[in-house]
Amino acid sequence: MTAQPPAAADPEVIRRHVAHVLYQKLAFASFLIWTFGTLILFIIFAAGQTNPIPATGIVMTIPLVPAGLIWVLYRPLIHILVARRLRSHASAP
Repeated sequence: MTAQPPAAADPEVIRRHVAHVLYQKLAFASFLIWTFGTLILFIIFAAGQTNPIPATGIVMTIPLVPAGLIWVLYRPLIHILVARRLRSHASAP
């Protein structure tokens, strides 16, 4: 499913479209950060232990911090991208 850019120059429609696309990208980035962070930390710290359950819990929690930090950029990025999209619509004939 491909997201098509809105044809209308209505700022609210553009904002919703930009927010939707940005949400998808940030969600995927969070998924990748958590998955690979957990995998790397598990291999380094928990895989060699005889009882890896406590270490696994810690290893799965630590990547939540960087995966969650990118969501701090969500609202500022929406404002920046909407302004950029509105400028491009205003300059287009």
